[in-house]
Amino acid sequence: MVPEIMDGHNIVDFVDPDIDRKLQELEREEALLMAESSLVNDDQVIGEYQKVQTVLDEVHSRMRQKRLERKLNKSKNGLPTMRKGRKSAEEVEEKLTDLGLDASKVRGRSASRTRAASLLRKRKRTASAGGDEEGERTASARARSRSRLGLPNEETAQVVEKRRRKTMRQFNKKGNKGEADRWVPDLKPKHLYSGKRGIGKTDRR
Repeated sequence: MVPEIMDGHNIVDFVDPDIDRKLQELEREEALLMAESSLVNDDQVIGEYQKVQTVLDEVHSRMRQKRLERKLNKSKNGLPTMRKGRKSAEEVEEKLTDLGLDASKVRGRSASRTRAASLLRKRKRTASAGGDEEGERTASARARSRSRLGLPNEETAQVVEKRRRKTMRQFNKKGNKGEADRWVPDLKPKHLYSGKRGIGKTDRR
């Protein structure tokens, strides 16, 4: 058998001896799918689906109704208690007058409370203003240099600064060691740098 070549491939490699059987299986599967699709679109099936959907809707409606009834019948012990609104001085005076009582004390008490509240607000404003001034003084004191602490005025501070610079200039000219110069002594203790060297002791001498 002479092979037939097409596009660089042997045609015999692509020949399936069971192609007829596989084709019949595919046709049978296609027929089953068509029958199933016709069954889905059948009027009888659609009618049954609508009946079931109606029953489900009714059941859901009953469930929602029972849930609402249970919520309405729930105990109302946890409801908040509404507070009564404050009455004005005129209403209190009118009520006391109707009862035949003296209402002048109510007006005096209300006026005294108003004066006390206004006085308290005035004191708070004064205290806050004084606090601001004190805060400004504290901030200005913090802004001053540490080298000028303890000096009475600016002229004295300038004199002290001039003397300090002059003294430092003398130290710089002489190059002497001052109190701020750091010095690490090179200590050589006697017990580490005397005697014979043994094996492994060469780092001591």
